[in-house]
Formats: sequence, structure tokens, C-alpha cells
Amino acid sequence: MKTYYLTNPLQRGKDLIRLQVALHEAKFYFGPHDGIFGAGTAHACETAKYHLGYPRRAIRPSGGQTLLDYLNGSRHLPAAYRARRHARGYGISKAETQREAIVKYALWAAHHEREIHYAQVRPMDHLRKIEVLPWWADCSEFVTTIYKWANAEDPNRREYDGEGWTGTLLENGIYIPVFQAKPADVAIWGRYPGHHTAVITSTVLKHDPMIVSHGMERGPLEIRLSTENSIQGSQAVIKRYIRG
Repeated sequence: MKTYYLTNPLQRGKDLIRLQVALHEAKFYFGPHDGIFGAGTAHACETAKYHLGYPRRAIRPSGGQTLLDYLNGSRHLPAAYRARRHARGYGISKAETQREAIVKYALWAAHHEREIHYAQVRPMDHLRKIEVLPWWADCSEFVTTIYKWANAEDPNRREYDGEGWTGTLLENGIYIPVFQAKPADVAIWGRYPGHHTAVITSTVLKHDPMIVSHGMERGPLEIRLSTENSIQGSQAVIKRYIRG
């Protein structure tokens, strides 16, 4: 979308509605979603930029694709923005807290690989046993359990009833292109009902993120997505269960 400014006459555009919706969902804007860049939308953009940690010289009554991407989570906030946001008293979002915790638990599991074993156990028995070893789990239980430990919503949308598998992971969440993946997003292999899943832990290399995969007795392991693609014989799809 283009960048909108306060002008006379007011600028209009259908793509502006997406930004107004994102500002509304983030509780910065409560006006109509009418595609008109008026004073209310301009003020909401300024407020959002301040909360997101924009440098002061960039906090202007304007809005475009970059602001929309930061609001809907399709682009990471730069580290300097996160630091300014924290210094301004807004800290880290709930979604970021959950993502960081999921990655932390996934890496913890990879570090304790020898004490974590592969088995299909239902109902899942470690949902409330945080970092308790030994642990027997399959790939979907592994993903589900560390989401529970991180106080995130059940990616299976079963309210952590102890059930869930790759099929329910595929049925829920939204598809994300690999280059837009974030840590804590989930990779799944195979058409429905699917046959393997893993957690993304780092997206420094956008086209080939790091994952923690628990698909056999030797695991969980932190490896490249491309390596697991080769093992599974197919390209993973990426699903997102945490908004933001």
C-alpha cells in the first residue's frame, strides 16, 4: 500500500482500510474503517508509532505498508525499536513473550535430548509438568506441550484436553510463507493428516530458518529447515498460531 498523509482534500484509498483495521485491533483507532485518512487515523498512526518504538523523528501523522506490517506481525520490529518501546514503558507484547518462551523451551529440550524419548502418548501427560524429565512424546505432543508451557493458546484448538496431532495442527492456524516466518511458528510436513511437525527457533536466515525437531528417538534436535525437508522428502508448510 502507499503511504498516506494528512492533506486537503483528505487522501482516500481502499488499501487504507487494512491499516485502519490493524490500528483498531491494536486499540489505537476507534473510528470508521472508511478508507479516508482523516485526523483520527493520523493520530492513531502517530500513537502506534510511539508505542512501537519508532525514533521521534519518524513519529509523524502518516501511515503505510511498514506500519501495517509491524502491526500485523508480518515484519519484525528492529531491535532498536523494541528497546525504545521498552524504555517508553510499553515493554514486550504478550505475543512476543509467548514466542520467546516457546523458543526457550524448544532449545531446552534440544539440550536435554538424551532424556527425552520418542513415543506416542495420549492423553499428553507433560502439559503441566514444565521441564520435568524424563519425557516421552511424539512430534505433535512436543509442539503442543511447549506451547502450553509458554501460556500460549492450544495450537490444536482443543483447549489442552490432552489430545491433538499433526492433523489438528494442520486444521488450525494460518499459513505463512517461509520468508515471513517468526520464531515459534510451526513447520508441518505432508498433506492432511500430515506426518511430522517442528518448531521454528530462529529466522536469521529467512529462507532457511532453524527448527527444533522431535521425530525419532534421537531428538529433539536443532537443525535447518532444509535438512528436515530432505529427511521428510517434501517441503514443509509454515503455520502461525500466535497473532503478532
